[in-house]
Amino acid sequence: MQNLLALGYSFGYVFLVILIAEAVSRWVHDRQVTRKIIHILCGNWILLAFYFFSSPWWAAIPPMVFTVLNYISYQKDLIPSMEGKKSMGTVYYAISLLVLTALGWKLNFPSMAYVGILSMTYGDGFAAVLGERFGVRKWQNSQKSYIGSITVFFFTVTVTLLISISQGYDGMKAWPIALLCGCFASYIELYGRDGFDNLSLPIGVGILYYYHYFCISQGLDTGFWLIAGVTWLILAGAVYKQAITPNGAGFAYLVGIAFFAHGGAWLFGALILFFGLGSVTSKFKKEVKKQYEALHQKRNARDWMQVLANSFSILVLLWLGEVSGQQAAAALAGFAVLAAAAADTVSSDLGMLTSGKTFSILTGKPVQKGISGGVSWFGFTCGFFASVLLSLPLIFSRSLRDIVLVISFGFLGTIIDSILGEVLQVKYETASGYTEVEKDENGRKRKAARGIRVINNDWVNFISLSIIAILAFLTFQL
Repeated sequence: MQNLLALGYSFGYVFLVILIAEAVSRWVHDRQVTRKIIHILCGNWILLAFYFFSSPWWAAIPPMVFTVLNYISYQKDLIPSMEGKKSMGTVYYAISLLVLTALGWKLNFPSMAYVGILSMTYGDGFAAVLGERFGVRKWQNSQKSYIGSITVFFFTVTVTLLISISQGYDGMKAWPIALLCGCFASYIELYGRDGFDNLSLPIGVGILYYYHYFCISQGLDTGFWLIAGVTWLILAGAVYKQAITPNGAGFAYLVGIAFFAHGGAWLFGALILFFGLGSVTSKFKKEVKKQYEALHQKRNARDWMQVLANSFSILVLLWLGEVSGQQAAAALAGFAVLAAAAADTVSSDLGMLTSGKTFSILTGKPVQKGISGGVSWFGFTCGFFASVLLSLPLIFSRSLRDIVLVISFGFLGTIIDSILGEVLQVKYETASGYTEVEKDENGRKRKAARGIRVINNDWVNFISLSIIAILAFLTFQL
């Protein structure tokens, strides 16, 4: 009965907010205002989710229902006071409510949901209104205003402070994490596009807040701030050098902190080693490789999808390690996945410079340099040494067996990646051979000649690293 009543309160509250917004729209003929009334007021539902519901399954029903309804409204423009066809923002909004409700319940830490959702609803909500009315000064190459970013920062800091103090934090702990969350939220909002910040901002801020709490509970408070600062400095330099996109850097920031929290300083160090190694080899003799890189769909800075493809399996491993009590096996498997990612990256980047034959990994026949599935002995050699390099942090704490296994899994990863690239990755036919670029110089889509159209290099990396993660995790438990 309690959960049924909670459902009634939830749907009643949300529909009341929509009715208020519809009524306001009759007097204020500005969709931005009515949209933000819904945006700001509906976010308060997160407080109901943990107060009235006694089950996470019941609490998940309202955001799931509104995800579907918001998508229908997005397609059909059913509710004029909502976003219509402008963006998927309202859909992302409901998804973020669902994700943070689930995480807050699963981790027994509702505060992460409060901080994430309320930072988005009040910060991003008022930022849009104030930015449109008073945001004369814009950020360079952006439609976002200074006043909008300041608004996001202010509300995120305020929300985080209030939640932290209510949880028993003293000022010395509450202020620093509030300021960090404020800066992070402003950064995410600044680079958000097409309403996607309604998903990335609340989940990102919520996860950041959770890891601060997690590190404190593990006695890693000082380590958290050290890693947070070092990661920020490295990624700021990487964005400046165009080694990673701003959105990619935001995601990578959370990845770095998660690696440290669950895998320790050595796994974090291996991550930095992988990122640095990949950045160096991708820039090495760039002009010489340009003609071969022209065959690739993505040729510039790493974006968030590439960061996700390389890190997702490790994040899952680390969480599995926490749940199963196999933290050591999970961390070693994480090293193996990083070694595989490094071996693949280096063998691809430097293999294009070989003076020898580039051949198909399956048939042995000559293929174009730079095309997925093509390998060379020089590339394999470089990949092997990259795998060795990624295993070096282990010499201080692990056995020779563990180090050899990490190196072996790393080298196996580049072989699996090449096989999947040959068999699964889409390739388009051109007058001179094959390319992985979907559109020609005139913007017309090319005809897929080989592989599966939806499988690009990011998917190949994701699948191959997931295979290594499973094999390594099982092996290191023996």
